[in-house]
Amino acid sequence: MERKDKNSNKTDDPEQAYEKMLPSAYCCHFSDDLIYTDPLGVHIVGAVHGQGSMDCKRMIDMIREKSPMDKIIMENEIAFLSKDEMIADFEVIRLVKAALTPFEVNEETLCLDDIKEQAHTGSFVACDYTLDYFMDLYMPHIGGRGAKTKSPTYYEDSIQEEIERLMDEFEDNRPELDADTKVRVRTVLLKSGLPADILDRIEAM
Repeated sequence: MERKDKNSNKTDDPEQAYEKMLPSAYCCHFSDDLIYTDPLGVHIVGAVHGQGSMDCKRMIDMIREKSPMDKIIMENEIAFLSKDEMIADFEVIRLVKAALTPFEVNEETLCLDDIKEQAHTGSFVACDYTLDYFMDLYMPHIGGRGAKTKSPTYYEDSIQEEIERLMDEFEDNRPELDADTKVRVRTVLLKSGLPADILDRIEAM
């Protein structure tokens, strides 16, 4: 972390501070940040690894060389070019999570009784087990099957529908702060130099 001296325009070298702490560091939450200063002070903004103010490879090499830790928790900012890209990336994340989720293998999930009963003459589609669990399969929130029978803009339309679904979910579960907490947060932000008109616009959202 970079620290600015109140009596000067100089800042500590974050790499030197980083190196001093490593011998005593047993865990690490690693992220890349853009560090900049302006009349309001020093600011840190999250960045994609490799696009921040630090040399990520050098930092990781230093962790391996100078610290006793054996695990690094990586935090990476995601840079979205548009809302549509963000929704598409969310879907990819859902798909990867579903693909990496291990199957639970036990007496219930194997369902040997249905296999013996249906054998080669029955249909597993109509089995009670299938009807109970078929919705556990991964179902995409955007796009989907049967694309050829849909409109030319079906993919874009499904993204818009997903955005609306997420916004509705947010509105139904919007976090609310009590009045006293709102006043205290506003006071802190005003003291930090954030213009009152920006806070008013945020509160009106």
